[in-house]
This record gives sequence, structure tokens and C-alpha cells, in this order.
Amino acid sequence: MKEAKFIPKEINKKNNDNYIFLDFDGVVNNMKSLVQGDEYVYKYNALVLKKIIERTNAKIVATSSVRPTSKEAFKDHKYLIQLRKYNIEVYDTLLDKRNENWELMINDYINTYKVKKYCIIDDEQMRFKHSKELQDHLVVPVLYQGLRLEHIQPVIDILDGKLGVYPSYIDFNESADEQCLRANRYHKYLIKKDEK
Repeated sequence: MKEAKFIPKEINKKNNDNYIFLDFDGVVNNMKSLVQGDEYVYKYNALVLKKIIERTNAKIVATSSVRPTSKEAFKDHKYLIQLRKYNIEVYDTLLDKRNENWELMINDYINTYKVKKYCIIDDEQMRFKHSKELQDHLVVPVLYQGLRLEHIQPVIDILDGKLGVYPSYIDFNESADEQCLRANRYHKYLIKKDEK
């Protein structure tokens, strides 16, 4: 894979109240790396996340279904340990499972901590299909690619108040089954491609 050519570092020190609600699978890794049994965090995807943090000075809040769910487990979680290899620290995690209702959990966090500027990075747009407010703060990497260079500017735009920049391929009417079928079709494509 080609080494990423990153945008020059521009840290905005004023934006210390930026938050990113971060999913892990399909964001800091990709389907191909998981299928091949690589580490949970894929270098390319992690470096894109690092660049986003450098550009926005954002605090990362883990929202993944594989996130640590207790303060005790927080420091030793497998994803957090691997993210630290790239000098990425996760600031906090959603602890309340609330039947895995991401809309409720994120809204509770926003209200509890008076979060004003935030972006959600999650490869499963279905989690936010009932909340236009959260959809407008959403950047959706494709499950089988994870975070890419083209996601940097949309995150910056959302944190700057330019909302609703999710890509045109997002279909909020797609069911969870349809999303899963789409991911599985690509998974089969990867396996066939690797067999050649």
C-alpha cells in the first residue's frame, strides 16, 4: 500500500472543546486487515485519525460496541493499547450500554458534559437513523476501508459548524440486513481477489 501523503500539520490550540465520538471497527481498521488477522488497529487508518486529532485538537470518546465499559478496563483495552503505539490517547468512553442505543448514549454524554462541538465517526450509519441532529455530525467511513484521507476535511468542517457533510453513498433508509449484505459482498470480493 502506498504511504499516505498527509496534509501539513496545523494544530488549532483554541479548539480544546472539540469532541470526536469514535467507533473502532471499520474506522481504525478495515475489513481486509481483520480478515487477514492483522492487529485490531491498522496503521494507515490510525495515522489518518492522528492527523485529524492534530488538526482539531479533539478529545476522543470511544463509542464502539467493543469499547471498554468500565473505568477499570479502560486503560488495558486492546484497541486503546494499540492506538497508543501511534500516540493516540482516548479521552473517555461511553459506559452506559442502554441496549446499545448509540443515539441515547451519545446524547446523554453531550448533555451531561455540555458538549458543543462534536463529530461522530462511525461506519454504521444505521445507529443514527432516528436523529437528524446526530446525522448532521456524522462522518461515515466505509467498513472495508476505514478512515481515509478524504475523511479529514469533513471532520474539520463539522467541528467548524458546517454540518451534514456525510458522503452521498450514505443511505439512512438502508436496513441493518442490507448494510450487512453489502459488507459481506465486499468481503467475498476481497477473498476472491486474494486467491488470484
